[in-house]
Amino acid sequence: MAIPPQDIQVAIPGCAALLSLAILFAQIASEPLVRKRRLARPDNAEPAYAATSTSKTRVLLQILRFVGCLALLVLTALPASRVNCVHEEQRVEGLYILLFSYAYVTIIALISLVTISYRWRAVLKRHMSMVLLVTWLAHVYRNVFPLTTFSETPLDICKGWALWTEISILTVAAIVIPAVNPREYIPVDPKHPMPSPNPEQTASLFSLGFFFFLDPVVFEAYRIPHLPYDRLPPLADDDSIRNLRSVHFKHLDPFSGAKSRNYLFNLIRSFASTNILLWCLSVLTTIPGLLEPIAINGLLKYLEQGKEGTTMRPWFWVLIFFLTPLLETLIVEWYFRVSLQFLVRMEALLTQLVFEHALRIRVKADSSSDSKEKRSSNLIGRINNLVTTDLAVINGARHCIFLISDLPAMIVFYAVFLYTILGWSAFVGIGLTILMAPIPTYISGIVRGYHAERMKKTDARTELLDIYDSPSSSRAQAQDLNLDVGRETHLGLAPDEIGFRNASFTWSVDNGSDGTATPSERRFILKIDDKISFKWGCINLVTGPTGSGKTSMLLALLGEMHFIPLGPNSYFHLPRECGVAYAAQESWVLNETIKDNILFASEYDETRYKEVIHVCGLEGDLELFEAGDETEVGEKGLTLSGGQKARVTLARAIYSRAEILLLDDVLAALDVHTSKWIVEKCLAGDLVKDRTIILVTHNVKLAEPIASSVTVVKGGRISEYRSCIPILPNKLSEVFSDNTNEENEGHGVQFKGESKPSGKLVVAEEIQQGRINRNAVNLYTSAVGGRHSVFYFSTLLVTILVVVIASNAGTNALFIAGSIRGSRTIHERLANAIFRTTIRWLDKTPMSRILTRFSEDINSSQFLNISITGALLTDTHLSPFPNSLVPVDTTIPEWAKYAFDRTMGLTFKLTAIVILTPLFLIPGAAALAAGYICAQVYLKAQLSVKREMSIAKSPVLGHFGAIVAGLASIRAYGAQAIVTEELLHRIDRYSRSSRIFYNLQRWMAIRMHVISAVFIGSLSWYLVYVKKDTMIDYSIVTFTGIIFDWIIVINMLEGQSVSLERIEAYIQIEQEAKPTGQGKPPAYWPASGELQVENLSAKYSPDGPEVLRNLSFSVKSGERIGVVGRTGSGKSSLVLSLLRCIYTTGEVIYDGIPTSSINLDLLRSSITIIPQVPELIGGTLRQNLDSFGEIDDLTLNNALKAAGLNILQEHLAEDEEKITLDTIISGGGSNLSVGQRQIIALARALVRRSKLLILDEATSAIGAPQMLDADYKTDSIIQTSLRNELTGATVITIAHRLQTILDSDRIMVLEAGNIVEFGTPTDLLKDRNGKLRALVEDSSDKGALLKLVEGDES
Repeated sequence: MAIPPQDIQVAIPGCAALLSLAILFAQIASEPLVRKRRLARPDNAEPAYAATSTSKTRVLLQILRFVGCLALLVLTALPASRVNCVHEEQRVEGLYILLFSYAYVTIIALISLVTISYRWRAVLKRHMSMVLLVTWLAHVYRNVFPLTTFSETPLDICKGWALWTEISILTVAAIVIPAVNPREYIPVDPKHPMPSPNPEQTASLFSLGFFFFLDPVVFEAYRIPHLPYDRLPPLADDDSIRNLRSVHFKHLDPFSGAKSRNYLFNLIRSFASTNILLWCLSVLTTIPGLLEPIAINGLLKYLEQGKEGTTMRPWFWVLIFFLTPLLETLIVEWYFRVSLQFLVRMEALLTQLVFEHALRIRVKADSSSDSKEKRSSNLIGRINNLVTTDLAVINGARHCIFLISDLPAMIVFYAVFLYTILGWSAFVGIGLTILMAPIPTYISGIVRGYHAERMKKTDARTELLDIYDSPSSSRAQAQDLNLDVGRETHLGLAPDEIGFRNASFTWSVDNGSDGTATPSERRFILKIDDKISFKWGCINLVTGPTGSGKTSMLLALLGEMHFIPLGPNSYFHLPRECGVAYAAQESWVLNETIKDNILFASEYDETRYKEVIHVCGLEGDLELFEAGDETEVGEKGLTLSGGQKARVTLARAIYSRAEILLLDDVLAALDVHTSKWIVEKCLAGDLVKDRTIILVTHNVKLAEPIASSVTVVKGGRISEYRSCIPILPNKLSEVFSDNTNEENEGHGVQFKGESKPSGKLVVAEEIQQGRINRNAVNLYTSAVGGRHSVFYFSTLLVTILVVVIASNAGTNALFIAGSIRGSRTIHERLANAIFRTTIRWLDKTPMSRILTRFSEDINSSQFLNISITGALLTDTHLSPFPNSLVPVDTTIPEWAKYAFDRTMGLTFKLTAIVILTPLFLIPGAAALAAGYICAQVYLKAQLSVKREMSIAKSPVLGHFGAIVAGLASIRAYGAQAIVTEELLHRIDRYSRSSRIFYNLQRWMAIRMHVISAVFIGSLSWYLVYVKKDTMIDYSIVTFTGIIFDWIIVINMLEGQSVSLERIEAYIQIEQEAKPTGQGKPPAYWPASGELQVENLSAKYSPDGPEVLRNLSFSVKSGERIGVVGRTGSGKSSLVLSLLRCIYTTGEVIYDGIPTSSINLDLLRSSITIIPQVPELIGGTLRQNLDSFGEIDDLTLNNALKAAGLNILQEHLAEDEEKITLDTIISGGGSNLSVGQRQIIALARALVRRSKLLILDEATSAIGAPQMLDADYKTDSIIQTSLRNELTGATVITIAHRLQTILDSDRIMVLEAGNIVEFGTPTDLLKDRNGKLRALVEDSSDKGALLKLVEGDES
């Protein structure tokens, strides 16, 4: 006997209640096991939930729900509710089932009110909601749905008023209250809950679906000019990178246990629940799209045939017209909310992942072996591209889920629908679509190839900033990550031993144990054939010729090189337990204050801090800064001289509590006085007592009296090791004179707690307010239009669209051409503005901000994920998941094209409606006004948040650059946790603004959809019940969709134009003088190196103090001038003023022409400068010497020989690769020693053969002649070359090493920006009270220096 459907419907609520009860009992029974597992975890505490503003509301709604359940129970039990149904047996059975269901949910509601445990409260609420929802659905199907038909009646209509009261109460209890009930805040880490949860975490489902939780942000932003970052809602703790890292790194990071496979699978595995939810939501988006044509079909049947043609009432189809776009909006916007949250989380995770892997990079091995390109990439630029452009591409891949969910479901549903209307003929079109599928597949393959090429060009664009690492020197010249998979250490028996035994080290083991990849790459092997141990608790010197492997020995100890054992007893050992401090040869400083750089990872101890400042000779330097030790040093320490940076780095090591100090040539950049001070007061002082120091130095004669051992390295091998007996402290005064004390001691140095001006160098990034300014718009339109005006360009596009002269291909071709032209023009203008700006502006602007303009703003990064929402409401169903990249290269052109297309379409559609149906103009205008008001409110918030979001990205990129530059120091100090913590903070700051920005987009979109749905529903009702028109123009019905589509596109275009605004602001930065026709000197100029300076004064900013004061001197052509002076005396400022890199007054006449009248590019190209740390470009050595390939190899080799390269390589064995013209140079020359880079820079100067050559400490790292024969020969060859190879050229040499400048024709001594002495070395040395004489007297090789002068004189 078949069971009537009515009986099954009546039993459904009871079955749901029984099922819920069974599951509840099972959960109660398993509670001991769950509690046992929870107690076994480290965080076993019951979550501590913070009280939120929604707590009272939540309790009131729970009470109201309990009252509703009780009311349902009482109402069902009342005799009046069954007075007309008591004689029917199934009604009585249904009554008992309902009574049981209502009694069950009433009891659960009561228990959930009084229970304390959040977990059980949530469990009970879920059970109650499930039973009530099933009961509500059963009532709707039995009693509400029949009202939409012409033939059926409600099955429980006999209940009368009780039925509708019951359904109303049930709707409130099952639908309304769960929808508006605020959720409880669940902290990710119960032990560390947020003090103030993010509103999204406590928003109700209704607020979450319609984004009402953002209303306070939107309306606050509307009332003020700019919404600052600190007024944004806090970042949700489940979006915090700290919590994301702990949850997902085990699936993503191979060092945390992730499987080594395609990262796509790791991402899917890590975000499995999110991907499943997105897949389900994507499938559900196809259902509303199918309901709309069904509703149109049913409505047309009714209008044509009346009641006989359809079973559904027309108001049902009108309701579908209203609910379909609303339902589709809710699903799509929920998808986007989850998807964009996934985007922010994945971006944060991958950025952190790249950073932590970057901490393991062996930077020195960064050279390309690609024989085709012969070029090395800029490591920092490549990493920045990974976390901007490449990361954006990875983020976009998440939309591939559309291909396996929405698209297949859409094809199936639409095929069934078309089959019901057209029959088998519907499959003809489907079959044709399948047959044509290979064509777009082939085209997409071509697109992929172009996209790969585009990504390479994007890397090249960023790498141009490689030459900007040293803006002063580059301005003056006018011209695969290797992830470390472990530190290989084989330890000996002595746990406290420092040293090596039978060990060799290379920079790379990719292609063999010798560390070589191709014959064109220089290979270097550090080999210790026997055993060498450094002595504990004393100073150990390491010396050797330039490029011999001294720095490599320190880095090998630190584990920065690949260890290759030479035998079973091989090992190297550096105890880390007692702490290690490292001062690199290339001084590494953070873009922080001097004090922060010294403290670094240590606690502040005022007494110790002041003592370190004193012994490192920094007191006098701090007096030069108005803010003292609170002065910001700028990126790469640009506000400090080379000597100051070296002493700050030394002070960091001395201040640390590490017992082992590795100091790499810290004396090279110091003058004689300061070097003696450092050796006597610091290295022989109490602060390093009983600490082990390994000091690499060329100045052995100065440091040997305090050393206990000397190790000499030649050709990567230990050539000599000897023990020494250090001089006792009370005997030091006999070795070192005390006349430097007063000069190094400061008077009135300002420390923390004392009143001082701000030392802020990097100013906060400027934030625009209000709407996008007209200049930013003109920047793009003028760039797209090229030589023609914007009006001309727009007229051309309009003509193509209106007259249909060209096809869509022609329009797209024009669009692509304009986009490429615009992108290229803007990039060129931005690059020109940056390269022509002033040194002072570069001092104040972090490189990360510049890099963000060239990467984030121009060519990558965020995926907008904004559906062309009007298309969802029109006759064409577009995918709601477009793949749009930002901003100038792709997104702005795309949104500009969308805006133009939608504007033209709206204009034509509006014209047709006004002509055919003028009445619809009124509601259309009303809809437009409503959308416009909503858009204006939204736009204020969007622009504010977008600007904050753009600004928050720069610090992330800047942190990458700073950390990669100092990886060896960071690893030596063991400060990885500190720098990682700082990046976590910066990523969270960026994620906070990103989450708000993306949610604001959805806030706007859903309101447009709701207004559109209301308009469509109202209009459909008017056409059916008022006009009763049987010929409904569906395009008129969806006209509102076009209006809101146009509003959204216009707003999105303006929102993304923030990137244009940021670029335009940088194009307008202060600029150096531009070339003019009058600034071109005669073709013969310069014919000589004659230089005349009259009353030259200089300052770094218009309102800054003078660093040079009324200098006047003259230099004859071919004369060699030496410049010496203490730190801060103005030596480097003199060089910059000669090149017009800083603000100057007075006159500089070069070969008879004032330099102020010469174009800067011509002036600087006629002068060659060799800085202390020269910058080399990635590529071959030949490309570094001759970038344009104009000089033959013989000339280049002769220049290298004259610069002393051959002497440096005499000691290399036959099997060792020497530096040749084909040697690959890493970006910045990182695979060469500083001395080798200086030699190459000198060779480059010899090739250029300028009439004026300036050497700024250009040979400081090559070595001291008093100790090493190779360095003595090298230095002699360099001096000989400067005399003989540059005949007729004027050479100005700035040096601390006196032997470098004592053979000059004349010597200039600077002090505090003034010339205190200027004359021949012989004349100056005759004055026993003179400044130069004092420097010679204090030198450890006084006799050799005096003999040098006497030899030159004779």
